[in-house]
Amino acid sequence: MSLSGVHAVRNGRRPPEDPTIRHPPGSSEEDPIVTSTPRALSTDRRRPNSVRVGAASLLLAVGALLAPAPAALAESPATPPATPPATPPATPPATIQVYKTPTCGCCTKWVDHLRAAGFTVETTELTNAKLDALKAMNGVPAELASCHTGLVDGYVIEGHVPASDVRKLLAERPKVSGLAVPGMPMGSPGMEHPDKSRHEAFDVLAFGEGSTRVFSNHQP
Repeated sequence: MSLSGVHAVRNGRRPPEDPTIRHPPGSSEEDPIVTSTPRALSTDRRRPNSVRVGAASLLLAVGALLAPAPAALAESPATPPATPPATPPATPPATIQVYKTPTCGCCTKWVDHLRAAGFTVETTELTNAKLDALKAMNGVPAELASCHTGLVDGYVIEGHVPASDVRKLLAERPKVSGLAVPGMPMGSPGMEHPDKSRHEAFDVLAFGEGSTRVFSNHQP
């Protein structure tokens, strides 16, 4: 109690209340509740929570900095490669109709040569007389005649003409009646010999409209 309170008691007066003392409802003056100390204690209890919250926030921030970025976010989606234009399918070679005699072995080998080069070949066997008539009917000069005759896409193929020349003829389509390899030169397709030293050079001739010219030359 303060000194003023002591004097008040001696004089029979109620001492003045201490402003730091609060009386809750239903309590007496002899049972004061001091609020200053509990407030300090309450404040001290909240400080550890603030420290814990601050430490947790710091850990989260550090973890966010150290975590690698997802690949899906770090990298932009790859651009798909451009689709190359489709290549049109190659035109299959035309079918070659071949006319020959039944006993001609080199004619059969020439047919095999054409088929190996990708041509479709259909064969018809004729007598010598009918074969000669076919040649004359298709404008084959007698000096250019051989043992077999082929017809393909409006052209005449006489004798052992290489498949490469037939393909070139169909691709370039010159204004001629056809191609011919006169006779049966050794080393031409269908006339191969085991002894290659016996092979000889030969020309493939283009003929038509009364003229003849060299279409290609082949060396052994």
